[in-house]
Amino acid sequence: MSDKKIVYQCDTCGHYIGETTATLSPLEANVWMVPSGCVEERPVIPESHLAKWDGSKWCYEITYQPEIVIEPEPTELEKWTYVKIKRNQLIDEVLWEYQRHERESRLGIPHKQTNEWMHNLDLYVQTLADIPQKFSNPDDVVWPELPQT
Repeated sequence: MSDKKIVYQCDTCGHYIGETTATLSPLEANVWMVPSGCVEERPVIPESHLAKWDGSKWCYEITYQPEIVIEPEPTELEKWTYVKIKRNQLIDEVLWEYQRHERESRLGIPHKQTNEWMHNLDLYVQTLADIPQKFSNPDDVVWPELPQT
């Protein structure tokens, strides 16, 4: 007779988590030292199920099978809407540069940005504004790079 045997480990909720071993007691004959949370009865788990020990027998629960939802491809109108939203966000992100430049001019203080950089910013914003007219397919849009300072 072997001094070890396979037992079946459960988590604190009773769900089967795997096999482990129990050993014979060195102090008592024919007494197995079974780890806490283990049972000696082997679960026979059907496909797509979890085994759960209810205190006297194995019960089987169907595992959650998430519903696979395939999102439809966005329509061309939805793609153009996305392009225009992104374009507007990119323009909005640089408007403060214009406001600062105008304020500096009104106050007669030196500009933080050069006139050349402001010209490049104008070209960037105009390129963004022209995207719907320049591209016939929203998937082909090439986004301009913000000019470096």
